[in-house]
Amino acid sequence: MRRLILALMSVVSILLTACSSQPVDLTNKLEKYAVPVNQLTVPDGVQIIGLGEATHNNGEFQSVRLDVFKVLVEKYGVRTFVLEEDFAITLAVQFKRALVNQDRVDFDAPVELIHNTTYVPLRFVSQTMGADVKWDQKTKEATVILDGKQVVVKLMKPKYQVPTNQRLSDTRIARLSEKLNEASDLSKVKQVRTYFKPYFTDRLIQQIIEQEGLHFKEMNFDMNTATVNYASNTSAMLIQSYIPGNILTGELHYVFDREAHIIYANGAWKVDKVSDHLRQIPNMSLEPDLQ
Repeated sequence: MRRLILALMSVVSILLTACSSQPVDLTNKLEKYAVPVNQLTVPDGVQIIGLGEATHNNGEFQSVRLDVFKVLVEKYGVRTFVLEEDFAITLAVQFKRALVNQDRVDFDAPVELIHNTTYVPLRFVSQTMGADVKWDQKTKEATVILDGKQVVVKLMKPKYQVPTNQRLSDTRIARLSEKLNEASDLSKVKQVRTYFKPYFTDRLIQQIIEQEGLHFKEMNFDMNTATVNYASNTSAMLIQSYIPGNILTGELHYVFDREAHIIYANGAWKVDKVSDHLRQIPNMSLEPDLQ
């Protein structure tokens, strides 16, 4: 029985190694022990036991799984195991990078969180899963094709239809972001009210004066993480993120989010309120380029 367990452990080790991201030539060994799921044949009367896994690559789970394997072999005579290949996608809100099995993948649009719903780039997710994506500019529809099946994804109409001539332009967003950065240090601004009046409401300017600047010193938020979400025809939220550093172990990034509430009045968009919060995300090698 001991030899049987050791042999089983060797097979499990081979399969787990094959699922790692390191290039290892195990073709001959896998052909001897492993069979693709779509080629498996299950004889009548054979009982299948499922072992669920909530977290991939979790050391504690791996230990428990091997203990379960040993019990199944020793007490129940189980001789065959089907192991799921490790596959994981790590995403972070406001950033244009993902980790796919620890490999860095960059894309054009950031992951966004809008009204408690997370939105991810359709093309990235589809192609990562092995699907093809075709975009129809005329109908504003995307077709996802996988294994001969098609799914049509229609572009959702925004809840608020802001007139084109009233929407925030990229130039205006960049200018507001620049002035918010400058408002963190008033030492270089002589006439605070006059200087910021074209960009901030009187209420925000008064708050900046009273607290002697915004709480973002030495943090220059750039446009790479900027997203704008309209809350109405005359209000929007400009969200930007900055990574000041990592935790001591290096496993996580600290992320500082700045949320600027912008309102439209008298023909111009101005920042009315600013809030911030600190969060942590997995280390995705975002520094020094940040995004």
